[in-house]
Order: sequence, then structure tokens, then C-alpha cells
Amino acid sequence: MAQLKKGQFILHKDEPHQIVDLQHHAMGRGRGILNLRLRNLKTGAVINVTFKSNEAPDPIVVSQKNFQYLYNDGNNAYFMDPDTFEQVALPVKLISDLIQFLKEGETYALYLYEGKPVALNIPKVVVLKVVSAPEGVRGDSSTNPTKEVELETGLRLQVPLFIKAGDLVKVNTEKVAYVERVG
Repeated sequence: MAQLKKGQFILHKDEPHQIVDLQHHAMGRGRGILNLRLRNLKTGAVINVTFKSNEAPDPIVVSQKNFQYLYNDGNNAYFMDPDTFEQVALPVKLISDLIQFLKEGETYALYLYEGKPVALNIPKVVVLKVVSAPEGVRGDSSTNPTKEVELETGLRLQVPLFIKAGDLVKVNTEKVAYVERVG
């Protein structure tokens, strides 16, 4: 049995799943239990499953390859293999929490299972352009005042008052939070 980690892929009930969260609980005399939160790679459904530590499934082999993001039509996100120019579709329901960070023309890593895309790997920090930002209102500076801006991907985000339209900002994709202004 291999050591499981968050982000790994396993087979559960003959369906591929990705580990979204994992907690190991050691018992007094026993081997302990694993509480896994899994995302089904076909349906996007998230389930909670408990295994005895010695009965946990082994990870499955999933390959990773870079693809260029083209667009999404609401149902699928379309990517192109830069080597073969072949296009593949990944259901938006599988990447609904990541779609707000994708820029057309950028390259991202897709996970492939049995030759089909099943998940997306994006950087922890991305740089996006501010397309709409209200003027910052000066006032109470004893706290860190923020304002909501719209980024090029449609994402709305709280940023410091000095950020204006046209600025490039770094965004933490895990916390969906402003990091810093670029340049």
C-alpha cells in the first residue's frame, strides 16, 4: 500500500477519483482510519469515504501533459495539444473552481487518465489584468481598506485602494486572494 496524499488519483468503486482532502486518525491499538474527500473525475461529484489504514486503495497512474487553453462554452473547457493541434474538452463541472483563473492562449497542465483529460493543474499564483476598478475612496486608513475589481477572466476580487484598471496583479488560486501588484 502506497502513502496517499492530497491531489493524488485513486480508483473507488471502479471510477477514477482525485483526493480533495485527506485526514489520518490513529486509533489507540489499531492501525487507524483514513477519511478521504474524493472528487469523481467523470461526474464531478464530491463524496466522503472512510478506509481502514491497511485497506486504503493504491494510487492510479495518471499522466500529465501541457495544453493551451482555448475557450469554454459553459459546458466544456477546450484545450489544444501544442504538438498535434488536437483539441480536447474537459467538462466545466470538473474544474468549476479553477475556470475563473484561466486565460485564453495560456498553457496549463492537464491530467490524462486512459488518454482522456480528467483534471487540471494550475499554478498556485497567476497574474491577471484588472479591467474594471472603481476609484479608491480615501478615508479611514487605520485598517487596510479594499475595493472590488474585475479581472480579465471575469473574476471579482478585493484589492487595495491603489490598484487601478490596467494594473497586473498576482492572485493566489488556492485562497482566491490578492497577493501583490506586478510591475
